[in-house]
Amino acid sequence: GRTGGCRVGATKGNYFEVWATTLEDCADSCASFPQCVAFEFASFSGRRSYSRCELHSERPTHIFPVDLYVCYVRVGPPLIHATQHQTQTPSSLQLPRPPPPPPPSP
Repeated sequence: GRTGGCRVGATKGNYFEVWATTLEDCADSCASFPQCVAFEFASFSGRRSYSRCELHSERPTHIFPVDLYVCYVRVGPPLIHATQHQTQTPSSLQLPRPPPPPPPSP
């Protein structure tokens, strides 16, 4: 994944939040959720440690730079079989491409 938050245009897009999870559980949740095309994971430590997972149903267009957040994008369709779930791990996911530069001013 790439450091930063998943973004769709100027917004965070459509997503579902899961709290108090691990990176591996977040990746498994995305792989088992058919509409999930990307996920964002953040883990914070301190007096109150917590973690958060966003399961995105819109493909991110770019990464918004922010520390402690990581954005992963699904490479292909979910691999779900009738008798078992075969999940994708973060290493099988890739980053969205950065947005194109703005057109030159006239």
